Amino acid sequence: GTSDLYIVVFNPLNWVRNDILELYAEVPYSGYEVDGEPVVVEEVKDYPHFRPKRLLKLKLLAKGVLPLGFTTLKLSKKSSIDTVKVFNNKNRIENEFFVVEAERGVLNIIDKLNNMVYKNILVDEGDVGDEYNFSPPYTQRIYTSEDLPSNISSEESPLYSCLRISYNMKIPKALEDDKRSEELVDLPVSIKVYLYKGIKRIDVKLNLENKAKDHRLKLLFKTGLKAEKSYADTHFYVIERNANLPSGEGWAERPSGDYPMLRWVCVSDGEKGLTISTHGLHEYNLEPNGNLYITLLRSVGYLSREKLLTRPSLAGPLLATPEAQCIGNYEFSYSIIPHKGDWREAYKEAINFSLPLIGIVTDYHEGDIKPKGSMLDLKPDSLHVTCIKKGEYDDSVILRFYDNAGLGGKINIKAGLIKLEKFERVKLSEESLEKEELDYRPWEIVTFKLFTK
Repeated sequence: GTSDLYIVVFNPLNWVRNDILELYAEVPYSGYEVDGEPVVVEEVKDYPHFRPKRLLKLKLLAKGVLPLGFTTLKLSKKSSIDTVKVFNNKNRIENEFFVVEAERGVLNIIDKLNNMVYKNILVDEGDVGDEYNFSPPYTQRIYTSEDLPSNISSEESPLYSCLRISYNMKIPKALEDDKRSEELVDLPVSIKVYLYKGIKRIDVKLNLENKAKDHRLKLLFKTGLKAEKSYADTHFYVIERNANLPSGEGWAERPSGDYPMLRWVCVSDGEKGLTISTHGLHEYNLEPNGNLYITLLRSVGYLSREKLLTRPSLAGPLLATPEAQCIGNYEFSYSIIPHKGDWREAYKEAINFSLPLIGIVTDYHEGDIKPKGSMLDLKPDSLHVTCIKKGEYDDSVILRFYDNAGLGGKINIKAGLIKLEKFERVKLSEESLEKEELDYRPWEIVTFKLFTK
């Protein structure tokens, strides 16, 4: 090529991706484009890592990035910088899939393809529990962002539309005698909602400053779906859970609807659904009425407490943990993915959000490999690769994956940048199996040993 600068984009997933790439680069402040497509440029004044640098944050749409591989994009300077236009008091953004509207502390998400409307608000409740269990105070008071006066504006760029919302919730300062105090403190919240052309998800960044103690703050999605079960991904599996809780008669702890997830959770009635993918948020709760909660933070003051409504006895030492009150500033990232069908229609987009593309800027140079390629061609693409590494006992390459869709099938492996001489299926311990198998069962964890030329 003829450009001075290039971006090498790596895709860690086993399917072709058209997705948003964000990266930091030590390049001159200028307008840029990639293959004629816009690049949004943001100057970074305070880069916190390693050493002070004058960096730019580049945001662009990377197309056709190969599975388990990379593509090289030409980063070209241009005379003008693509500006981001701000429109005050505009409360609506739209692309070909969704409309997002903001109104008095409420986000309305309109799924144009499935004719559905979902509502998203913040909910705050008292928490007299500990680091083991949530527990409500004897006198509970719940606060939400509904009907809060909000400052609303929007951004428009050649790459995205962004809705900006900010408001101030008032919540109790702390617990007083196992009930929420009458004194209220500010909970300032600011939200940015992004829509991208051609991408079937809604990415959100939420910032807040927590000044209160003894409470739990959650996202609430009012889905309106008649869904008796939730589906959430976990280690090597997608787990199904019932939204109706057992009675818990004779149990040591009250049954809880708070469940863990690894990256995403889905609510679906079989015909349409809503999946939420997150960065680092791992707790959810689905009520039988279709209300889905995602925990943002819990503020508690003890490792363990006794005589809780949810657990009568101690679970550990009665030890004060003041930093577990989580006072301070936080940024949360999550993605809202309305879709048809069940979780199988959305899990790839959910994982796209949780495992973003990786990019690095480089200059023109000679190299041993082509500017575009995959390490391997692994079919079907529903196989989720969890490991490509050197063998423990020899010079082989270990490939490990599992059936991400729970369907089972037949494996097809072809050479890419890893030049294959032969391959064999092995145990998790990398010991040989007695017979060769290319079939796999639903959810099965599969390990292959690859011998290279």
